[in-house]
Amino acid sequence: MRGFLHIAYRYGLSMTGPMAVSAAHFVTSLIVLRSLPPDAFGQFSFVLVVVPFALSGVAALLNAPAAQTRGKDDKAAAEETLVLMKISVLVSLVSTVAVFSLMLLAHTSAVAAGWFALYGLFFTQRGFARALANVQADYMRVAVSDIVYAVPLIAGIAALAVGGALNAETGAIVFAVSAICGLAAFGVGYFRRFLHAFAAGRLKDYLPIWHAVTRWSLAGVVLTEATINAHAYLVTFFVGPHAFGLLSVGALFMRPASLVMSALPEIDMPVMNRYIADKDAVGAFKVMRNFRAVTFVALAATVALALAIMIWFPQLVLKKGYDQRDVETVLGFWIAIVALRAFRTPAAVFLQAANRYPMLAQISMIAGIVTLVATATLLVAFGPVISLGGLVLGEAVTVLTIEPVIRPYRVRHV
Repeated sequence: MRGFLHIAYRYGLSMTGPMAVSAAHFVTSLIVLRSLPPDAFGQFSFVLVVVPFALSGVAALLNAPAAQTRGKDDKAAAEETLVLMKISVLVSLVSTVAVFSLMLLAHTSAVAAGWFALYGLFFTQRGFARALANVQADYMRVAVSDIVYAVPLIAGIAALAVGGALNAETGAIVFAVSAICGLAAFGVGYFRRFLHAFAAGRLKDYLPIWHAVTRWSLAGVVLTEATINAHAYLVTFFVGPHAFGLLSVGALFMRPASLVMSALPEIDMPVMNRYIADKDAVGAFKVMRNFRAVTFVALAATVALALAIMIWFPQLVLKKGYDQRDVETVLGFWIAIVALRAFRTPAAVFLQAANRYPMLAQISMIAGIVTLVATATLLVAFGPVISLGGLVLGEAVTVLTIEPVIRPYRVRHV
């Protein structure tokens, strides 16, 4: 019972913030869905694909080595953290340019793309600040930051919608301001450390980290993005944001479970790193099992909510002219996609904690190629809705290839 209560407390506190962010994205997406035409909804949905991709790049380049400082002595960990904080500026600036360019390709106005790019800048910096706080087990600070980000986002988008002033430009401003508020929640002490790092950290000290860890983790992120969001880029660029808007309806329903899966690695990877550094594979596998259990609980709750909305409140989704049969088909695809992700994500995080980034990159490469080819083929042959079958196939390939890699660890150590 004591162990159960400890797990419940750690995950409960750690998930308070991510669930607030999930609720904010869910509510704001519903408001946009009901207030704006499909192409505008598609643009807002696309930024919630592009910015998390940038955030995944931050996780690969910064969060993964930050998590590995958990198993080092205090002096080495402090020196490495200084380097990572300095590098984070460059990473966020690159993310800003990438978000701006991709939003222009999604037919967003230059003004809206600029504000969305600022959102990407501050959101990625907030992501790195969250990772450092998780490494230090400061879960309360992380939860506060998430809530301080979520509340202005919901309030701002809702106020614009009620006042009839919601559009791509005004909505993008709200997103950017909310990200600034979330970053500011880490306090003056964080920014003092940041300024010290900017003055004291040496960029060349990042090279050993790049060769040892992050070049492989970044490759894995890029290839995983091809597996997870190939449809988003193909449909948005070649068919248009209105078509991606329909596919985003299913992703919108599954967002709570998806956010849990994206948030838990920041919590559990440092713990796995500590166990592996202590040569305690049994403890690391126990964390992986807890991770998988939590993701499936989140998935079950998310599916129940989605079905309840479709059965009793379909007008929340169908008001803007989406065909009910298409929405139901899209939702079925997304349930299958997220279920496969819920199964394989904990195993992938375990391999990251075990520093098996080359292996993960190979797995992601295979799955990414399958996803791109299948998604493009289905898009051309059957249209945007059926193209989601390419994501299902790519996730299935990931599950089938990652399990044989995990199995020898389990046989030897558990």
